[in-house]
Amino acid sequence: MEFQVKCDLCSSKQSSVLFNFPEYRVLSCGSCGLVFTDSSVYSRDLEIYSGDYYKKKYPKRYDSYTADYRKLENDSIINNYTNLLEQLEKFSAKGKMLDVGCATGVFLDIARERGWEVQGIDVSKYAVHYARKNFGLKASVATIENLKAPDSYFDVITLHEVIEHVPSMKSVLKGARKKLKKNGLLLLTTIDSSSLISQLSGMLYHSTLGKINSPAQKCFQLQHTFHPTPEIMRLYFKETGFKEEWFNRSEIPVDKLQEGPLMTLVIGAIYLLQKLTGKTFLFEFIARKV
Repeated sequence: MEFQVKCDLCSSKQSSVLFNFPEYRVLSCGSCGLVFTDSSVYSRDLEIYSGDYYKKKYPKRYDSYTADYRKLENDSIINNYTNLLEQLEKFSAKGKMLDVGCATGVFLDIARERGWEVQGIDVSKYAVHYARKNFGLKASVATIENLKAPDSYFDVITLHEVIEHVPSMKSVLKGARKKLKKNGLLLLTTIDSSSLISQLSGMLYHSTLGKINSPAQKCFQLQHTFHPTPEIMRLYFKETGFKEEWFNRSEIPVDKLQEGPLMTLVIGAIYLLQKLTGKTFLFEFIARKV
C-alpha cells in the first residue's frame, strides 16, 4: 500500500509500509529508500525526556549519564566518548564545540577536560538543568534551528544518537552547517537500520505476517523519527553541504543492553556475526563543511 507522505530527503511523496505495528507505521520512500516513522499517527511529547525517562529507559546506562560517571572504572560508554574525541582531534584543533542533544552533559564534561570550549543544547528541560547544576556547563533548551548563536561560530558540532529523533534530518544538518565555521566538522553517531539484527527482525516480522513484531519494534522504535543507514547519511551529506572525512561502525555495549540475561546472550552472539559481516547496529561519521 502506498502513502502520500513527503520524504525528508528527496521530497518524493511515494512511500510504502515497511512495518505496520499496533501503535505506529514505519514507511520506506519509494524513490531514495529512506526509512522513517509515519509521524501522522502520533504526537511527539518532549516532556517524556524527564529524569524518569533516563532512569526507566536506560537503567543500565544511567550511571554513565550522571555526575557519578567519574567513579566508574573502564565504563564502555565513557571509553567510547573518549575514543570519539581522540578521533575528532586528528581532524581538528581544540576549539568551540556544540553538542546537539547534549543530554545530561557527560560528553561535554569529558571534552572540556581535554581542552575544548564547550556548549550544549537539548529539548529536555531536565537534562539541561542537570548539565548546568552538576557540571557547570553552558547549556540551553533549544534546537539547532533556533539556537541563538552567531553563524559560522563553532569549530565542531556533535550529535550522539540524536539525528534519528529529530523532526527533519535535513533541517538539522543545514542548521549545523550554518553554525559551523569554514571547514568546520560534524561528528555524528546513529543507528543503522540495515544492521544484521534489524534485517533479521524484519525477516521475522514479514515471515510471520506481522504476528511476531517485538524484535522489529525494538529495532525500529516509535521515538525514532528516522531509521538511517550509512548510504542514506551520505546522501544527506551531499544534499546539505558536507564531505565525509571518517567512518566507523560500532555497537551499543552488551553490558548496557536493556535486556534479560538470555536475550543479552543471544544479542551478543548476533553482535559477533554483525562484526564479521560489517553490519553493526551503530555507525559514526566525521564530516567536514564544504
